[in-house]
Amino acid sequence: MLALVYTWATVVCASDSPKLQTASTHPIQYYLSLPEGWTPDKKWPVVVVIDSAERDFLKAANDFAQARQHRPFILVTPLVVTNGGAGYRSVPTYHYSDAVWDRIQDGGPFKFDLDGITAIMQDVVKQYHGEEKYFITGLEAAGHTIWGIIFNRPEVLRGTAIVCPNYAGRWVDEAHISSAVERGRLPVRNFIGTKDEGSMYSGKYVAR
Repeated sequence: MLALVYTWATVVCASDSPKLQTASTHPIQYYLSLPEGWTPDKKWPVVVVIDSAERDFLKAANDFAQARQHRPFILVTPLVVTNGGAGYRSVPTYHYSDAVWDRIQDGGPFKFDLDGITAIMQDVVKQYHGEEKYFITGLEAAGHTIWGIIFNRPEVLRGTAIVCPNYAGRWVDEAHISSAVERGRLPVRNFIGTKDEGSMYSGKYVAR
């Protein structure tokens, strides 16, 4: 999975568009891309891709599909709403109805995303034979979503690879931080670029 993230970080091109779908038990939408040679007779690892505040979900899905090459990952790019600041409702890359936006407002954006990704994974496991635990990755403002999942639901993750992630304590509070034993052994890798002005590190791309 780290190789996938590193390759993605160096690839800027896209191929055929992954398929836009809606979870069967939740209104969250997501782009799905199955790996080369997918068959239903075995389990497949899953990578959940959280886009940055740009919210160009289709481009993120395409970039990861291109970077995947022949690797056996099912790629899921959910249209989350916690990856950045206010004003997301007016972003044209979302396709949610007014009723869904009202649900997001009433229940809270992180509940929508967390419940939504859970519903997506239930579908991916059942319909596409994905593994129950998944990898998660993203860059910059995707960190708001990813840190929330790491702290609240570490037991659902196989590992995390994040690139220059933002952290503002959103969706992280003592009342909801998981006490699952998995939190102490969850692999988390933070990639930082040498040209990232907010980083103290220098040299080649490194994992921290």
